[in-house]
Amino acid sequence: MKKIFFIVLLFITSILSAQLSDSTWRPFTQNDENICNNKFQFAVSNNLQDKPINEIVIEIGKSFLGLDYIAHSIEPAGKEEVVVNLSGFDCYTFLETVLALSRNIKSGKTTFEDYLSEIENIRYRRGKLTNYTSRLHYFSDWIYDCDRRKIVENVTQKIGGEKYTKAINFMSSNPNYYKQLKSNPEFIEEMKLIEDVISNREYYY
Repeated sequence: MKKIFFIVLLFITSILSAQLSDSTWRPFTQNDENICNNKFQFAVSNNLQDKPINEIVIEIGKSFLGLDYIAHSIEPAGKEEVVVNLSGFDCYTFLETVLALSRNIKSGKTTFEDYLSEIENIRYRRGKLTNYTSRLHYFSDWIYDCDRRKIVENVTQKIGGEKYTKAINFMSSNPNYYKQLKSNPEFIEEMKLIEDVISNREYYY
């Protein structure tokens, strides 16, 4: 009887631990907020707000030198959220982080909440998070969307870039590589429609 009671107690404890783990997951940590605020203080100390945006980008980018490369650093535990990880980056998250901080500094909007808002603006199609498919997963889609909204300027065609076409289909063709697509198969068709739109645009390299 004691053995059965112990097994039941252990089972309940494991369930509660799993629920606690899920409920306490956050899209960012206090350390991320501290790093963000330190970058804003760094900007004030070096009068970065008075510099052209391209120079701000360079200085903020250099301030992250030495951090580790981390793949899949912004994948949420459940539904899509504006995830922040300022302790390490892949090339994509490094770009959006440096750009977001630089735009915050230039505009004078330098609270952590301002940074979260700018990350959402840069990371998601038309600046709004709706679900996983609203994230600008493909860099060609990111360039197109951010250029259209005057966040960046794609000068490839202006400097003599050559036209090219490419069929974009990797995510919808390989959903098992993406946790959110595996968990939400209805997103696969949404991604395919997005990929078709991306594939039908003109690009230059």
